[in-house]
Amino acid sequence: MQYKNKYKILLLIFLIAIIIVISIYIIHSNFIYISQEKYYKISDRKEIIDIIKKNHNNDKIPFNIKINNQSAYYNELENTYYYYYDTESFNKEEKFNLKIITDNNSNKNINFIINSNNYKKKRRIKVTYDDDINVLVYNNKSYDEFKIKFINLPLLNITYEQDVEINTTPQSSTITLYSNDVNTKKNNIITSNSLIRTRGGISILYPKKSYRLSLIKNDNKNKISLLGMRTDEDWILDSLYSEQSFIRSKLSYDLWNQINSTGTTVINNDINTEYVVVYMNNEYLGLYLLKEPVDKKTLNLNNDSILIKGITYTDFVYPATEITEPYYGPYELKLPNNITNYDFYWRKILDKMKPYFIDNEINDSVIENSFNPNNYIDYKIFVYLIKAVDNYSHKNLYLSLENLDEDTKLIFTPWDLDMTYGLIWTGKLPTYLEEIYDQYDNELYLFNENTPKLNIKIKDRYLELRKTVLSNENINKLIDNYKKDLEIGEASRNHDKWINASLDEEVEKVRDFFFKRIEVFDKYVGDYDV
Repeated sequence: MQYKNKYKILLLIFLIAIIIVISIYIIHSNFIYISQEKYYKISDRKEIIDIIKKNHNNDKIPFNIKINNQSAYYNELENTYYYYYDTESFNKEEKFNLKIITDNNSNKNINFIINSNNYKKKRRIKVTYDDDINVLVYNNKSYDEFKIKFINLPLLNITYEQDVEINTTPQSSTITLYSNDVNTKKNNIITSNSLIRTRGGISILYPKKSYRLSLIKNDNKNKISLLGMRTDEDWILDSLYSEQSFIRSKLSYDLWNQINSTGTTVINNDINTEYVVVYMNNEYLGLYLLKEPVDKKTLNLNNDSILIKGITYTDFVYPATEITEPYYGPYELKLPNNITNYDFYWRKILDKMKPYFIDNEINDSVIENSFNPNNYIDYKIFVYLIKAVDNYSHKNLYLSLENLDEDTKLIFTPWDLDMTYGLIWTGKLPTYLEEIYDQYDNELYLFNENTPKLNIKIKDRYLELRKTVLSNENINKLIDNYKKDLEIGEASRNHDKWINASLDEEVEKVRDFFFKRIEVFDKYVGDYDV
């Protein structure tokens, strides 16, 4: 019995030994090696680096890096890794744990030296925008070099076949989004196949293009949340080319979202946006605004809903003949899609629109029967207050009906909000006009003598919003936050590539115009006797 137990023990030991030998073999065959940092005083680094370069060959060493256990975007053309720190981290000392990683057994003994005057303590660095971090990687025979650059905005890299032209026809591509956003803390990289195309009206002629992205996976929709926004496959990249403060659209959408969230009847009508830095096939394109599109999901619509988009300023009449296409007058039918009976859905929404938009019957009864009254009031105050001259008539707005019921009301949703706060379209590019109140405001009538009940609600709502969303304090806070993010460096970098301008001057134009405009409205609303 003792011999049998002893035999079992010896057999177990033998099996364990075999497992250990096999494991060691596997590890040495596939191990990911993490190199060692050689830390030297700033005063000694140049001399040591010179010695290494003198005694080693300048050869490519295969490796990847992680910073604080997170990946960074590598731009091969610039030989630079871009790593994201939030705005609050800039010009402060922060954790900086760099790891050089290789899976090549022959390079397991590589070391590296971080050469930067901002790197004064091991694994701690002063985060700045303009100071590149130089890194030397070396082994027994060779050395390699690269740079690290810090940015404070998420970075979106788009790749596609070089010989393909990106135009209005969707093309296959891949997107990779780098961000240390709280929602992506465990994995700061989001990658997806996508279809990309250019978008816009006149803006499609700009040298800096805007794009529409449709994320896909195995030929199906790939619904992903980007930067804490909605989970979906459709996204818009707004080039922000037409205005050099880069804040007009962002400020407008954020104010609209806040106004919409404080109404007595809160509806799904928000359009969320986030700044991103965009590269395409390793070429820097600049600062963009990543936006949610206005669609079925944004407005919480269903299969019985109708959504139209204003695409021109043209006036129109009620149709005398059957409508057989998705376009009528200045509008495009966006929902429902994949239909043949266009006339049925067009007339459903046109019947609601006719008294106000076609017959010009503006009175309390028409507005109450045609529109969601609270949304109507908010939209009118919002569009006229920010002087969205491109949105005063039919163009650049969405109108929706949640369902086909007789008592369903029209909902306004604003869109394309760059021509605001003093920008006027005058040709190839918008022009800033300082006039707070001018010929473009001929339609600026928040109040109408035929809508006495509505006038009371408009005045009350405006005064309420001036204490909250439209208070000087809230507006200044929003503008200051945008400016703080942009002045770290991405605004000036974009200006250098596309249109030279001063961020400070451009932002202050917006602020100054807005507050002067509010002064006019405060008097206009305050003096109006309801």
